[in-house]
Order: sequence, then structure tokens, then C-alpha cells
Amino acid sequence: MKRIVSILLLTLALAVGVQAKAYKLSSPSGQIKLTVNAGHYLSWSLEAFGEKVLEDSRISLILSDGRVLGVAKFNPRASRRSADDTLMNLLPTKHRVIGDRYNELRLRYGKDYSVLFRVYDNGVAYRFESAFPEDIEVREEVSEWNFAADLKVYWANEKNPFQELPLSQIDRATYSYLPVSMSDGNGHLFVLAEVDLFDYPNMLLRAGEGNSLFGEHPKMIVRTAGSRTFPWRLLTIGDDRELPEEAG
Repeated sequence: MKRIVSILLLTLALAVGVQAKAYKLSSPSGQIKLTVNAGHYLSWSLEAFGEKVLEDSRISLILSDGRVLGVAKFNPRASRRSADDTLMNLLPTKHRVIGDRYNELRLRYGKDYSVLFRVYDNGVAYRFESAFPEDIEVREEVSEWNFAADLKVYWANEKNPFQELPLSQIDRATYSYLPVSMSDGNGHLFVLAEVDLFDYPNMLLRAGEGNSLFGEHPKMIVRTAGSRTFPWRLLTIGDDRELPEEAG
């Protein structure tokens, strides 16, 4: 029922004549390409190494007072920037210094909120940033992940500590904790994760139609500061040698 209500809220803007606009963003190497579609609703898709990874996937934040971040009556104002920095790794890994190199797209919706996208050479990330003067109450977050292929998924929760199965065969009554690892059978690995959680609940994943996943937050209603950054939603992309080396 909650998913049906969310879809209805997201499609309310269809009656408003907003001309959809596509924004392109690539990784510094050019190997990963992201497309953001901003129109009646906000969605994004992804290509990596010449292959489609994500079909059009919607994102939004639904507030208890009916406002929806990610559904708009006007086109956002876009700005871009690039970064090529280094970070000191505080964890005991083989790489003491980590590169922080990415291209960034910010879509600003008036004075109320922005959506930030970053594309790295080994993944993509997005998050919402709000600037409301008063506290807000988040009722639901929409985070779709419509994969183009039937990836092999490593699905885990307290009832099944570890399951390896195709996306299309996940029991929709089950959920998985993040991070979730996936592979395409051609040596490419994907890890779906979240970072920068503060005053916000962890996201779980459930299976949808076909090769899709969507985020879910049990007991979602969260009252929080109106001016804040929300957690990053990210997908790392690499081969079966690259990601383990970076992790260890």
C-alpha cells in the first residue's frame, strides 16, 4: 500500500507542463556515464565500460506534509565541478593515501533543496541536500535500482546470512542489509551501499519487478533538521581484482 501511495504522489506532477531535461555526467576516465532525467520526476540511468548498468530509476524524498523532493513544477538550475584530491586513509589498508577524483553535477530546486551526483572512475553516488528553515519530517524515501541485466546477487539478512542467487529470483517477501554485492558473470563487480548516515535510519533493499531493487526503511518517519545533507547512495563498479584490492 505504501508503495502505491508513493507512486501516486510521484505522478501528481504529470499534470504540470514541465519539459524534461537530460543531464550527462561522466567519470574522469570517461568509462562510466550517468544520465539524469529531470522533468515531472527525477530519475537516473547508468552505463559502464560500454554496457548499460541501470535503466531509468526514480529517486525522491517524501515529507509528511505532502512535499516531495524529486518531483517539481519547474526545471532545476544545474552546476558542475570536478575534483582531483587525495585523502589520508585512517583504516589499516594497503593504501595509505586514497585518490578522491570525480565529476559532480548539482541540481538546485529553488532555495529548498538540491540533488548532488558524483561520478568516480570506480562508481557513482547521489544524495539530497535540504535547506528548509524549519525542521522537516521525512515519511518515505524512494530509491529505485532498475538493473539492465539479471545480475548474481549476494543477499543477506538475519534469517539467511548469505544467499547467492539471480536478481530475478529473489523472494520479494525478503530483504537484505547493505552493502549488497553483485556480479555480471563477465568479471565486473558492483556493490550497492550507503555512507554518511547521521540522524537517519539504515536503508534495506527489497526486490521489485524483473531485475529491480528498491530501498525500504522500516518505521521510516524521521523528524530532523530542515537544513542538512542526507546519506549518500552509492554503487561501486570494478572488476574481480580491483575492488578487493581497494578494500584491503
